[in-house]
Amino acid sequence: MGADRSSLVLELLAEEKRRVASEWRITVYMRRHAEKKSGSVHDDDRIRHTIDRMVARRELKPFAGVHGVFRVEVPFAKIIPFSDEQVVQEANPCAVFSHLTALALHSVTVQIAKVIHVTHHKGNSWQHRLPFGTTPEDWAYWRRPPAAKPKTIGSIQVHWHQCKGEWDFGHTVAFSQGQPIYVTDIERTLLDSLRDPDACGGMMNVLEAWPRARESLDVPRLVEYADRFGIDVLKARAGFLLESLGLRHERLDEWAAAMPRGGSMRLVPGRPFDAVHTERWNLSLNLPPDALAILEGA
Repeated sequence: MGADRSSLVLELLAEEKRRVASEWRITVYMRRHAEKKSGSVHDDDRIRHTIDRMVARRELKPFAGVHGVFRVEVPFAKIIPFSDEQVVQEANPCAVFSHLTALALHSVTVQIAKVIHVTHHKGNSWQHRLPFGTTPEDWAYWRRPPAAKPKTIGSIQVHWHQCKGEWDFGHTVAFSQGQPIYVTDIERTLLDSLRDPDACGGMMNVLEAWPRARESLDVPRLVEYADRFGIDVLKARAGFLLESLGLRHERLDEWAAAMPRGGSMRLVPGRPFDAVHTERWNLSLNLPPDALAILEGA
């Protein structure tokens, strides 16, 4: 019987072309099958026994330092590529890839990230996202999977950004080695790059990313997101860059008129003020000359 349950799990993984599988995903498979077959449910002990048996038979191999996530090691799976992002998403199914990782996924940077950036939102992310491959019915009567935060995947470091629940917006679906993952959309990613340029490869990389994103940018959506953040300096930075790219929106005049006066804000957080500034946005353009040249060229 145990072999039958293992075969079922492997068959479903093969259908979905998954090389990476979590304990919660295997649990969903087995519960669905039991309910469909007999109207009963597999208890947790039986599911745990099945997973332990598959590990013992080397059908599944745990990822070091990532609790409850396995690499499928049977012959069909060994030809399926997988990515570190898949491992992170299985460990934390509602997390969203962000910052430099998102810039790379949106193809607006050539910088190769040495760290995976992921955002974890406080509160109930399940209002916005479900684990891929599941439905609300799968979780109607069952405990939701834990939101693990692995620090490394092999030799790759994972950087977790904590975000408050009211800022849980601006995400979409991308694909990593054929499997879906959650990622901040380009508008949210660009705003995050202004909030934390160091996590996006530095301000020079940010200034190169904005022009690359110009053609696909949804300006009304970006403006809406900036309003939802409700941060004056973020609006000033975004407004200045949008206008530098020749992009307009009716809200920009309203933002500029409402900017606090009496002291300049900074385009680049963490850098000293510079005398070069924009009066319209009350913003110190504290950038080296070669960085300003990027905007002039755009």
